Amino acid sequence: MIRIFQIYILVVLAIWLIVRKFSPAEADWVMPLFVAVDAIALVALAGFALVHLIARISSVRRLIQRMAPLRLYEIIRSRQILKVTPIIIVLLVITFVASIFTASYLPEERRNWRRFEGMVGELARMQTAMDSMMVDRNLNTVDAHTTGPAVNGWTGFPTGAGAVPLGNVYIDLAKSNFYYCWDADGEVYPRSSDPEIAKTPGECPEKSTVR
Repeated sequence: MIRIFQIYILVVLAIWLIVRKFSPAEADWVMPLFVAVDAIALVALAGFALVHLIARISSVRRLIQRMAPLRLYEIIRSRQILKVTPIIIVLLVITFVASIFTASYLPEERRNWRRFEGMVGELARMQTAMDSMMVDRNLNTVDAHTTGPAVNGWTGFPTGAGAVPLGNVYIDLAKSNFYYCWDADGEVYPRSSDPEIAKTPGECPEKSTVR
């Protein structure tokens, strides 16, 4: 039984760490999900125990014998399956305690993760739009926008010979949430690595200070 607990804890912890690494803003949902699964298993066992008790009534037992397949009847008659109840209860307690810990895990950092993921996701969309436009127009360069105010309106940018604006053509928006700059090769970068600053207008930084 101790071995089962050890394996369970390691599996739950591994899943939580993997989710936290690739989607940290969602990691706090992992433990409550396991709590829900354990709770469902416990409710199912409670239901089985009730059926088992009812099946001990002679008239009901005869009815089940006539209607249920022999294997199912033996499962209902036997109490073997109920022996895992203590295990499920302990696992439920383990994941419930873990969910309390992870749910209180640096809420301010979780908000920062969500903001950061929002900027990273939008930046990826902007870069894909820029790359698509340059491929479609057979362009190797565009007019660099590494000085002056960073941009979040895309109905007039980028500029350059053969270039066309990205807004509503290569990306389904006219304005982005964050402000960006780009170099002559079309590499887009945010106004700041801090999402709060990147959401406000301001001068384009040196690309090396952002990347």
